[in-house]
Amino acid sequence: MRRRSYIDDMTARTHGGHVWRSGRDGNVWSPADAPDAWEDLGAVGEDAV
Repeated sequence: MRRRSYIDDMTARTHGGHVWRSGRDGNVWSPADAPDAWEDLGAVGEDAV
């Protein structure tokens, strides 16, 4: 069984109430499964600094 790409042609996703940016092309892992592959951009609804 092939895993579905977590980012589906996007570079950012929400997970656990935070916005995350993938640091890897074609990343198939969620931030919980591979935290080193993601950058936490902050909580959803939080103003950018």
